[in-house]
Amino acid sequence: MTATLWSILADRFVVIEAILQGTAPITMVLTRRIVEMPQMAKLAEKARERYGDVCCGGQIEASLRKALAA
Repeated sequence: MTATLWSILADRFVVIEAILQGTAPITMVLTRRIVEMPQMAKLAEKARERYGDVCCGGQIEASLRKALAA
């Protein structure tokens, strides 16, 4: 579950990816290893097809985008 969260946030927000890579590189390595598993890769592909660039939608995503733009 954690790998899914971090991989989606890193994929959709370049700034968050850079922060995670700089402050939690081992977490990012493990996250990438997990999301490269065939089952997880298939899930990510389906999510991308279904939701596009939307990360979490609604007010949470709007707040993230606003904070990252500041």
